[in-house]
Order: sequence, then C-alpha cells, then structure tokens
Amino acid sequence: MEISIDIIFNQNEKIKEQEIKIKKLDDSLQEYKTNNDLLKQILSEITEIKSKINSLTIFEIDSKIIKNRSQLDLIKNALINIYQKEPTFKLLFRASRDGERFSNFHQALRWNS
Repeated sequence: MEISIDIIFNQNEKIKEQEIKIKKLDDSLQEYKTNNDLLKQILSEITEIKSKINSLTIFEIDSKIIKNRSQLDLIKNALINIYQKEPTFKLLFRASRDGERFSNFHQALRWNS
C-alpha cells in the first residue's frame, strides 16, 4: 500500500486543527479553574464579613425582659426551628409607655395586628 504525499499532508493538517482545538479547550479550562477559584475566594470572604457583621451587631431588640444577645439568639433559633424562617421582632406593648391596665394591653395588640 502506497501513501501519497497529499494524504500525509491532509492528515498533518487535520492533526494541527485538532491540536488547536485542544489548546483552546485547555485555555478555556484554565480560565474556568481560575474564575472558579476566584469565586470560591470571594464567597468565602463574603461569608467571613457577614459573620463579623453579625457578631458586631448591637443588641437590636428594645426589651426589659430579654436582657442580652444570647437570650435573643436562643429565642431566634427556637423560632427558626419551628417556622423555618428568620423571625422579626417588634415591641407591641410596654406598660411604662402604654399603661399598666389590661385594657391598654389589649388595645395595643389590636392596633398592631
């Protein structure tokens, strides 16, 4: 079987085309890896910043009963476990502000519901 120069040339061109395609794919893969690593780093930094912000947040509930952040967190976690979402708190009644009568308490609840 005799192989002509044209056949060898054509095969050589096809090999070069495949090598170019492989090089482009390899470049794309390297770019993807770089971007993926960068994305992971950014997400990690965001998570760290959120954690720092949460730890620095001052006590955000105006209550005479709940005295500190750990008590609030305990209540929040219990509510999250029950309702599967983050609770929000709003002071509805304060005897020193709204009056100490039962009727004042019920009126405050009606206005806020």
